[in-house]
Amino acid sequence: MNASRALTVSVIVPVFNGADYLAEALANIAAQDRPPDEVVVIDDGSTDASAEIARSAPGVRVVSQANQGHGGARNAGIAATSGDVIAFLDHDDRWTLDKLRVQVGHLEDHPEIGVVLARQRMLLEAGFERPAWMAKRALDEPEAAPIPSALVARRAVFDGVGGFDPTFRMACDTDWLFRARDAGVSIAWVPDVLVLRRVHRGNMSNATAAGKQEFLRVLHGSVRRKARPRETSPRVSVVIPAFNAERFLGAAIESALAQSPAPLEVLVVDDGSTDGTAAVARSHDVRYAHQENAGVAAAANLGASLAHGDFLAFVDADDVWLPGKLARQLARLEAEPGLEAVFGRVREVDLRAPSGAPAREEAFVARLTMLIRRDAFGRVGPFDPRFRIGEFVEWFGRAEEKGLRHATLPDVVAERRIHGANMGIVDRARRGEYLLALKSVLDRRRRVS
Repeated sequence: MNASRALTVSVIVPVFNGADYLAEALANIAAQDRPPDEVVVIDDGSTDASAEIARSAPGVRVVSQANQGHGGARNAGIAATSGDVIAFLDHDDRWTLDKLRVQVGHLEDHPEIGVVLARQRMLLEAGFERPAWMAKRALDEPEAAPIPSALVARRAVFDGVGGFDPTFRMACDTDWLFRARDAGVSIAWVPDVLVLRRVHRGNMSNATAAGKQEFLRVLHGSVRRKARPRETSPRVSVVIPAFNAERFLGAAIESALAQSPAPLEVLVVDDGSTDGTAAVARSHDVRYAHQENAGVAAAANLGASLAHGDFLAFVDADDVWLPGKLARQLARLEAEPGLEAVFGRVREVDLRAPSGAPAREEAFVARLTMLIRRDAFGRVGPFDPRFRIGEFVEWFGRAEEKGLRHATLPDVVAERRIHGANMGIVDRARRGEYLLALKSVLDRRRRVS
């Protein structure tokens, strides 16, 4: 192997109440004959000793979060690591000691390959009968392993395909592999048995009925992607953060779906709603994700992490885009390749005012009007979830500090609807966050100067 081609490797271990197996998994990683550059354990809301075990392991970093499931834990791991290559080890699986050397070496020798998978051998835990989902021959013969513990992928693939979809409780890994394949990612298999997969009472795979339903959903998603005509213009992912938005969400979704060219996808992120927001979202042809209430910034960040498109755009659930919004912005970006983001003018419509009352038009940068290249959004970083309102003020301050190249169209491209339940109206106590967000920007600039 040519050292100049050496790739850095991050290993992610998601764990939820895995104290019985975690120490063995971490020792297994440490014993690899090609050691990783970093190991991060994502403690996904464990209530046992998992976090303490991880913190006691040399060279292991621990990130703790409220329980989000396998997909959310793996996404947190991707965000917390920096290696060129990402590998996963479920806390109850083991690797052969040459696992990283074989698969990472394959990526170094074949730069055209984005993902490498391997074979697995099943290990039935003592006292546990073979589950119905596992064929008898699997105990005797190695088999292909399209599972995260057998996967090594370039970080650039996750940048392009997006993260794991946490709306899948069991099949988020299968969904990700289908999306990668459908996106044209080159996936290679090595013939080696590199994963020892433990089969025990707590395996998620034991929920066979739910697993079959999710697999059907994966297949339907793949069929829809293949049926979609190949686009010649850049692909756009639209993110709609929503909290108790059943009154307005349908119009916001429809204003995005009606754009021409149509967006690649619309993602609704339900920020812990207690009304009919979920039902409205699921009645449209959109992707739906749910999180515990954490604010619009966190919801927008989750949507961006799940997006597949080359461009990102955002609509608040109580606002709408006007026809032609995406077309005009894409045209500007294609005409000026150096531009990274395009904004537009906003029309404010007060739904409480008498019919025919004049609307106010303004030209200002806002998340509602932004169309941004995905790599540029990644360079600036996510919205700061500390701010429930004013988060875009802080984000745009960072964007300017990092030299975001942007322009604003003279066209009105969106309507901001005032209805009395807007976050800035309802959460009056937080209005001071606008000043705090601005202060955060000014403080950074003072430190730089």
